[in-house]
Amino acid sequence: MSKNLRSMLYSLAGILAIMLFLILFLGNALKIENFQVEQATLGLRLGFMFIGLLIVYAVYAATKENNAWEVVRVR
Repeated sequence: MSKNLRSMLYSLAGILAIMLFLILFLGNALKIENFQVEQATLGLRLGFMFIGLLIVYAVYAATKENNAWEVVRVR
């Protein structure tokens, strides 16, 4: 597994973890109204987030040979 692929997967897992934190902690524990999710729709919302992350990964996998993914160092 290449370094770019590994860091892409870590980034996607981090995004999913942050979203889970926002939904579960801020919405349910602190009762912030904008983040509240009913238990019936929680699985559906998480499913759509996971599908979106899979789409992002698919775009990366299809275009990873493109030079746009390379980091340019400026001194």
